[in-house]
Amino acid sequence: DFNEITFWQYITNSNYLKPRLAITLLLVGQQFSGINSIIFYGVKIVSQLMSQYAILINFGISITNVVITFLSGMIIDKSGRKPLLIISTIIMSIMSLIISISILNNLTQWLIIGLFGYIIAFAIGLGPIPFLIIGELSSVETISQAQSYGTVCNWIATFIIGFGFPIVNKIIGGYTYMIFSILTIILMFCIRQYIPETKGTRNSNEVWQN
Repeated sequence: DFNEITFWQYITNSNYLKPRLAITLLLVGQQFSGINSIIFYGVKIVSQLMSQYAILINFGISITNVVITFLSGMIIDKSGRKPLLIISTIIMSIMSLIISISILNNLTQWLIIGLFGYIIAFAIGLGPIPFLIIGELSSVETISQAQSYGTVCNWIATFIIGFGFPIVNKIIGGYTYMIFSILTIILMFCIRQYIPETKGTRNSNEVWQN
């Protein structure tokens, strides 16, 4: 038996600091990687270089995201969460840089490579794992509140990117993706430092003892 805690207890109790930090990093970092700048504004980005194919390419990006996310479920348990998160963020950072250079230099083919490479990298790690790992990082009495907290973090970050991207993009254009590239590589170092591997563990006590 266990007594489920309140949301306020979860966000204020220092006993839950480590899982709270890990969840914050992953759920905010997921959005600050720039994923929704592509999901929300992909047509506009592609239209800058090839307006006639913008909707088609954006449709392809959406389908790719769904298919690769589905397939990634087959490898997450085999390869572990942390390695996939690290690989995912490194590739996303590189692809963000390619997207930035492509926009700044009107490199159509490289833009397509960058966009699809970015989406594939997101879908194998930083897309599905953050929400999956919340329950694995949390003790039984905190799971529901941890999931609520993670969702709140994610939606606040989504709002910031969704609202802020068009403003920043209007000012600095393609350089915006250099910022996303830097933020994503910072996230990678944070994952290495603060996110434990949960593969093969039976509960959160084992996770945080490793």
